[in-house]
Amino acid sequence: MSDTSSAPSGFTIRDLTDKVEFSALIAKNWGGDVLLMRGRPYASEVLTGTAAFDEKNTLAGLIAWNIEAATCNIMAINAFFKGQNIGKLLLDHVIGQAIEAGMRSVRIMTTNDNVEALRFYQIYGFRLSSIMVGAIDAYRVIKPTLPEIGRHGIPMRDTIELEIML
Repeated sequence: MSDTSSAPSGFTIRDLTDKVEFSALIAKNWGGDVLLMRGRPYASEVLTGTAAFDEKNTLAGLIAWNIEAATCNIMAINAFFKGQNIGKLLLDHVIGQAIEAGMRSVRIMTTNDNVEALRFYQIYGFRLSSIMVGAIDAYRVIKPTLPEIGRHGIPMRDTIELEIML
């Protein structure tokens, strides 16, 4: 898999190979260095981190992912500057890596309150694949830092999984 690539709009996409740095970024941006998907915790050291940097080498976005069987699981994605296509650049990079590795699908999960992410993923081409009612309540046992109330004042309770076939 490629380590560095140039992206449009002056951003550079780079896999984060320093696990200490990556773990610190995960902890800072997602309330701890463990991410959850499908009821399972994933320590940041078992994930691949890919980041977007601007011309000044400022972190512009971050995506955490792993490969299991024939599926690429995107565990977390965050664009730190809105409206600059950073999330799309990161997804394009990871999906390119998944295709190169012979994956059949890419899966991503979000919470019921994250309507912006649901919109973004569906416009990108992901399709709803499952809804896990009450999943966040169960996740709080593993990760108590998950808030009760999410975006727009919506109670955070469920997870929504989306998938794109390659």
